[in-house]
Amino acid sequence: MCKFAVTGIVFILLILGCASMETGEKMSHFDETSRAYLRAIRWGEYEAAFAFKKLKARDEELPDFENYRTVQVTNYKVKQTIISEDKSRIIQIVDFQYYRTNDVTVKNLIDRQKWEYDKEEEKWFLQSHLPKF
Repeated sequence: MCKFAVTGIVFILLILGCASMETGEKMSHFDETSRAYLRAIRWGEYEAAFAFKKLKARDEELPDFENYRTVQVTNYKVKQTIISEDKSRIIQIVDFQYYRTNDVTVKNLIDRQKWEYDKEEEKWFLQSHLPKF
């Protein structure tokens, strides 16, 4: 009887440990994805940044990348990260400092990014739009 109880407890601990590892892996993957997205924005690679979105329709309108080419991001800082209880949705608030190439005034923009985890593809996708500089 005691052997079955110990086996049951070990089994439950293994299941909980695996679930915890999966959650940790998912969050680690979000960190990598978020950093790659922010680097793309920082270096003006807006087409690459747009690739983090999961298009909902084939005819979804693309951003005006020519307009984005006039934007130079000088700095960004993640202000807050809000994680849903099931850790499949994240809102990240980022403060961008930028200027337009035809204007030397540095401006700030608070961008509210919505991210969602796709279990089938095992990837994080941006649900919100690119920052509106």
